[in-house]
Amino acid sequence: MLLLSGCDALSTDKTPDRIEDGTAELDLTVMGRPTPGSLATIEHVLARLKDRDANGLAEVADEDSGTKEQAKRWVARWSDAAQRPALASFTLGEHEATVDVRFNGERSPMSLLLTPADAETPYDDDFVVVLR
Repeated sequence: MLLLSGCDALSTDKTPDRIEDGTAELDLTVMGRPTPGSLATIEHVLARLKDRDANGLAEVADEDSGTKEQAKRWVARWSDAAQRPALASFTLGEHEATVDVRFNGERSPMSLLLTPADAETPYDDDFVVVLR
């Protein structure tokens, strides 16, 4: 156990996670009261759209809608808008969250449903996005 815990001490990369995953570059305003997990999921979705990364978007999607084809459709529809500032409005349900994202200059919002990443632990703060 001591040997494994010492491995982290040898790591020289001190880059904050937000810089590594691209979410630090987002121009995002938040309304509502997101949980840390729901906000992190939306940040990852927006960063993947901004980078036009369909594979990365599929990784944060639920298993039923996480196909690369669905992610490619979302990237094709929203990646240009994701280059602009956005306003995310969060509405939290008992187990899921709905988020309407409005991009500057875009007429219609991008509506997202976030569901628990693990159905066995619905009160955990780890979410996936439904791309259907």
